[in-house]
Amino acid sequence: MKGLRFFLLAILVVGSAAVVRADGVVDPMMGVSDPPCSGLSCPGIVGAGQGFQFTVVNGGGIFMGTNESGGTWNTLDLALSAPVLAAAITCSAPGLYVCTFVTDRLGNATDIILNDNINPILTANTLCTANCTLTGIPTNRTFTFNLNDPALTTGSWPSGELFQTRSINGQTPASLVTLAPMPEPGTITLLGVGLAALIAKRKLRARSSELSSSI
Repeated sequence: MKGLRFFLLAILVVGSAAVVRADGVVDPMMGVSDPPCSGLSCPGIVGAGQGFQFTVVNGGGIFMGTNESGGTWNTLDLALSAPVLAAAITCSAPGLYVCTFVTDRLGNATDIILNDNINPILTANTLCTANCTLTGIPTNRTFTFNLNDPALTTGSWPSGELFQTRSINGQTPASLVTLAPMPEPGTITLLGVGLAALIAKRKLRARSSELSSSI
């Protein structure tokens, strides 16, 4: 009996720690990738003339969509709904884009701009050189925005932050598609905690019933 209680307590502690780390507001990080995808199984389709937006639910998460516009996205301009210090942002899109930040006079980031080396925008902090080979996101590709700190120790994006594409390849989209977030690690952990608690409760009831019957 004591062992079972200790086991449940350990699960709750681990789950709480995961949520605290996922909900941090220090050192936001964004990683971008574009695994291939085609057909009806692709998530969050973004068509021709459309932009996309998604919201950070609990300070992190992984958001997925598919470029079905018919062309390669050489530029993505992500507008932030709340000011985030540019110095706190780390953006990584290896092989796809160079990440730059447009800041206001107070040093707050108002946009995150991703460019390949085909259509560069002249902004500060450009990291690409003449030898870069960046592709952007081709059509029929799934793109992923990972807003979690890789180590989940120093925090991630502020809760409720809205990311909105104001332009794709320099053009304002005719409409915006809202992409649903994938569960973040803290949410998945809480789900596991709930299932474990239900299983343990059923086993405890079954054991109590057996003891009562034997008496």
